[in-house]
Amino acid sequence: MKGEQRFTDPVCGMRLLPYEVAETVAYHGKVYHFCSALCRNLFEGAPQDYLGRRRAEKEG
Repeated sequence: MKGEQRFTDPVCGMRLLPYEVAETVAYHGKVYHFCSALCRNLFEGAPQDYLGRRRAEKEG
């Protein structure tokens, strides 16, 4: 639907509608949304790697 909120999985970059979110994690006061438990687990193992990469892509 047009105008519906979307989330971006910080691990794989998939754009998710609210009903597509499989997992969430709170990290440093922010909630991150994931397409799968695999992406959540990868994020939890090294969140700074995924958040740093995302920042670099936005600046690039």
